[in-house]
Amino acid sequence: MTDMQTVQWPCPENGWQGLRVLVVGAGESGCAMADWLQRRGAEVLVVDSRPQQPTPRGLSVQWQVPMPFSASLLADRQMLALSPGLSPHSECQSPLLELLNAAQDNGLTVVGELDLFDWALSHLGRMDSAEDEGKTLALSRPPVVAVTGTNGKTTTARLTAHLLRAAGMDVQEAGNQGPSLLRGLLEREAMARWPQVWVVELSSFQLALAHRFSPTVATVLNLSQDHLDWHPSMQDYMAAKLRVFGIDQPSPCAIVVNRGEGELLAAIEALRTKAKMPSMVSFGIGPASSHRPGFGLLHQGIEWIAHWPEDPELKPQRLVPIEALRITGGHNSLNAMAALGLAMQVCPELAAMLHALTQYCGEPHRMQSVVEMDAVEFINDSKGTNTGATMAALRGTAGPIAVILGGLGKSQDFSGLVRLLSERRAHVVTMGQAGPEIARACEQAGLQVQLAQSLDEAVTHAWHWARDHSVQTGARVMVLLSPACASFDMFDNYIDRGHKFEQAV
Repeated sequence: MTDMQTVQWPCPENGWQGLRVLVVGAGESGCAMADWLQRRGAEVLVVDSRPQQPTPRGLSVQWQVPMPFSASLLADRQMLALSPGLSPHSECQSPLLELLNAAQDNGLTVVGELDLFDWALSHLGRMDSAEDEGKTLALSRPPVVAVTGTNGKTTTARLTAHLLRAAGMDVQEAGNQGPSLLRGLLEREAMARWPQVWVVELSSFQLALAHRFSPTVATVLNLSQDHLDWHPSMQDYMAAKLRVFGIDQPSPCAIVVNRGEGELLAAIEALRTKAKMPSMVSFGIGPASSHRPGFGLLHQGIEWIAHWPEDPELKPQRLVPIEALRITGGHNSLNAMAALGLAMQVCPELAAMLHALTQYCGEPHRMQSVVEMDAVEFINDSKGTNTGATMAALRGTAGPIAVILGGLGKSQDFSGLVRLLSERRAHVVTMGQAGPEIARACEQAGLQVQLAQSLDEAVTHAWHWARDHSVQTGARVMVLLSPACASFDMFDNYIDRGHKFEQAV
């Protein structure tokens, strides 16, 4: 990768006209970068190593698909724009290494979509496109709320946007779950109306590739093992996540931090001191304090989400009863508190946001009840793509349970998950590439395990066990799809996996 200090950005007076850019990756992010760059007048070449050419979305850029990523692609190019899907790390046997080394040797600027998004927001009103010459929008940069973490990103980002809309703000969501950052920006350009606030969900991939980012308020919700097929180590993974608080930015952002994440909290505290970030709001399952003011749970007859002020003389303020929320489980209580902390940094309308909090029903494929029959409830948690997410799902449930696990393991350690499954005495059904590995670990722990060759077979195994257990004990039983793995070995994505589960049920 090129050094941060050597990145040369087109100045708004000259624009991107005629800049020769190579875009690597023709997925959602790559297509959005190509579209945005083309509209600014850049000469764009898009390459992708996949054999089937994705739909080019009506772009008039040059396409070369499939194409190995060799240094020859950089001939006459002035900038390299990377999609986040491919790791740049040699430890991960990156196919980009030859390309990246050549770019560095030739002094080319290497950017990602987050770089272009941040540059665009910093030059509002001065980034007329080549096709719409003379068209300008508002000059001021709207606030940016940034959300990352191993688990809970989408729920927290969507809920934050929901709260801000309820408070009367025009909100644009973008990032990891779509639309992509630049696609969202292009949609707003077409509307000729900038939002009052951006809420962006960012992956570690996007953050690791970026050279610049200036959020208004940001959070890393939590951190557990994930994406070690992209990052060379947990240390690199954490370092990428911490970049959400700003990369080469002119002013510090406000921090929203999880008090229950000890190692992460220590790293954020150190970063806060170094970067002189004055504002920090905390959240957690236990009470907050004047040392770390913010949100927590207060037990006064019933359980409340409450806010602890910075002044130790003031009592905590009860906000909303936990039982009034439509999203359940301890992990969703944390997501709700994080969303409140983020939203209140850009909007003071607390009453409207608290009402909206009780109306939020959650996102599809996240602990979503599909159907209940013969005292067996089927739950779709296909978004559980790592061990941390599945463990959170298990901790948020009670009673007899059959769990469907497996997919692409992403070099995760499953031992913590297996211990929790043992504590729950769960019946386990495994599938996919990591299925045999998970099955062996579960069998060694004394768990009942069945290995399935397909999702349909996995559902059948789980249903038979759950029905028989319910008949024998008279108890309600849950069948939970929370695979703790990525989906790409068997499905298009976690959404496809969730839909297939619902069909199988």
